[in-house]
Amino acid sequence: MNMIRNPLVSVIVITYNSESTVLETLDSIKNQTYQSIELIISDDCSKDKTVELCNSWLLQNSERFIRTEMITVKENTGISANCNRGLIHVQGEWVKLIAGDDSLFEDCIMQNIDFIKKNPSIRALQTFSEMYVDVLSGQSTGKVPLGKNLKFFKLQTAELQNKYLQNHGNVVAAPSMFIEKKVLDKVGGYDERFKMMEDFPLWLKLTESGIKFYLLEESTIRYRIHSKSVMKNKKPFISAKFAYEYISFIEEFFKNKKLTFYFKKEKLRHRIAILFEKLGLNRPGFIPKVLYAVLFKL
Repeated sequence: MNMIRNPLVSVIVITYNSESTVLETLDSIKNQTYQSIELIISDDCSKDKTVELCNSWLLQNSERFIRTEMITVKENTGISANCNRGLIHVQGEWVKLIAGDDSLFEDCIMQNIDFIKKNPSIRALQTFSEMYVDVLSGQSTGKVPLGKNLKFFKLQTAELQNKYLQNHGNVVAAPSMFIEKKVLDKVGGYDERFKMMEDFPLWLKLTESGIKFYLLEESTIRYRIHSKSVMKNKKPFISAKFAYEYISFIEEFFKNKKLTFYFKKEKLRHRIAILFEKLGLNRPGFIPKVLYAVLFKL
């Protein structure tokens, strides 16, 4: 009877070179007010001390959880495959994925479960994510989803939500999603053909299979924005590697469907981004900044 009232929740921590932030993530899971938690850490061949730190932390804190597991691989496979490795080992009824640089508010799991108890038809639930720059403390810089994206959650059916995604792009904030394990199994988990964009293909598959997304208007996640991340390798804009993958995703998803106007623009925008990189314009500077500003407004 207790398992019905308090279902096992599997929290999957996705890590890759997360040594500077992962302990904060793990502590936020340990400090949850909800008790029935399984903790799975899935690492994608980190080159730093992430695995060592996680194993040490688990030795000291594993008794807090129903069960724990650390998953490692010998070569980097991408975000989607890393998420799927975590899912394969899940024993809980509900799944909460979190990156190894974000954190949960103390009542994150409890708020999700309480809301689902009151609304038992829910299979996929979104909450708000509070955004922070570099440090997950102090005043947040804002939260997502907001504005026009909230219209998506007010749609009455999964079919309408699927059409909305096809016409407006990804309006779902992955860090604060809370999903029933059964429906993730139903759609085959994450699409490993797309290594860098794990979330959007999954949202399309879920809504296409009849899973409606609901919204709990409470903040449950602290989402970290790295101020220096856009300057890595001196490439602050869309990389050609990501652009090629995004175009491949569009072509695959719309293989047997009519391409929407939104994705026609997206395909063109990313093809131009590839051209910009070939011309050496994917770098800091006034002219590239202007060109990309125009590109993003197309």
